[in-house]
Amino acid sequence: GQKLGLVGMSGSSEYPHLHISVYHDKQLIDPFVGLEDRSSPSAKCGLGAAPLWSKKALAELAYTPAAIYNVGFAGRKPSEKDVDKGRFRDRELSDNAPVLIFWSEIFGVEAGDQLHMRMLAPDGSVLVNFNKAIPARKARWYQYIGKTRPGFGWPDGTYRGEITLTRMRNGKTETTQRRAEVYVGGAAPPPPAQ
Repeated sequence: GQKLGLVGMSGSSEYPHLHISVYHDKQLIDPFVGLEDRSSPSAKCGLGAAPLWSKKALAELAYTPAAIYNVGFAGRKPSEKDVDKGRFRDRELSDNAPVLIFWSEIFGVEAGDQLHMRMLAPDGSVLVNFNKAIPARKARWYQYIGKTRPGFGWPDGTYRGEITLTRMRNGKTETTQRRAEVYVGGAAPPPPAQ
C-alpha cells in the first residue's frame, strides 16, 4: 500500500507513465522475469519462469499490450498538445458548439489492429461510425471523430462515444473498449444515474 511514485509528463516521453527500476545485488532486474538471465538478444519478452511478484500482485499487474487510456468530448478540434495538458474534459457543451468531437488516446497499437469509433445521439442513433486499420506499430495513437452542428443546433441530451480496439494474436481476438458521455444543451443536464 505504500505509494512509490506519481504519474507525470516531462515532455520527453510519448505519453504519461511511471518508470520503476528494480535492482538485486546491484544488478538491474525485471521482476516479471525474475532472477534468470535474460540478457541474450534472443530472450523472449514476457513473464519468466520464476517472477518475483506475489500471485496477488501479478493478478493486479496483468500485462496489457494496448490500452485506451484517455477519451473525451470537445466542442472544437482538440489538438494533441491540449489533450496532453488535460483540456477537453468538459461534461457539458453548448447546443451551439460548432462541432461535436469524440477523441481518444491509445498506447501500444500494432500494425493491423482494428480501431472502431462511433458517436451516438441522445436518441441512440449513430452520428458517426468510423473504422480504421492501424498502419504501423506506435507507442501512442491519437484519433478523433466528429460531426458539424446541424443547422438547428444540437438536440439537448446526453451524447455517447464508444471506441474499440481489436487485435488478433495467436489465433485469438483481444479487445479493449472505452466509453464517454457529454451533455449537450441549453438547459441543465439531468442528475447522474445512481
